[in-house]
Amino acid sequence: MRITHGRQKFVISNKGPYTDAIMLLVRAAADPAASPDTAATERNDVKVLWRSLRGPHKRFLAKVAEYPAGISQGDLGTKLGLDWKELRGVHNGLARICEGQKIEKPVKTSGYNAENRVYHMLPDVARTVLKLNKKDAG
Repeated sequence: MRITHGRQKFVISNKGPYTDAIMLLVRAAADPAASPDTAATERNDVKVLWRSLRGPHKRFLAKVAEYPAGISQGDLGTKLGLDWKELRGVHNGLARICEGQKIEKPVKTSGYNAENRVYHMLPDVARTVLKLNKKDAG
């Protein structure tokens, strides 16, 4: 398998231990709706968490799940209609709920301050959240 990322080129054995995982990620990134493994990769911990969440937390998770590459804090706040304090409050509240239920927090952040902070999710978490959100809306 050959992978090109920018100017970097990689050659990985087709029998390597990570080949299947790489292909799953590539297919999911190319077309999340067409991924054949959608049902198999749903997260039960996220389903359990979802049942205990209220509107602001569900909207927060659903919006982050819509952006596979992540979404900046500023853009997320704008899309949710929240200022940075309210957004951080929802995020911190979600963290407390997860801690109380002993469930890993579904949203990860990178970046040190508001200008460069990005919220993102693992692909299987995002698929599960989007499916649950659609079910609630439908």
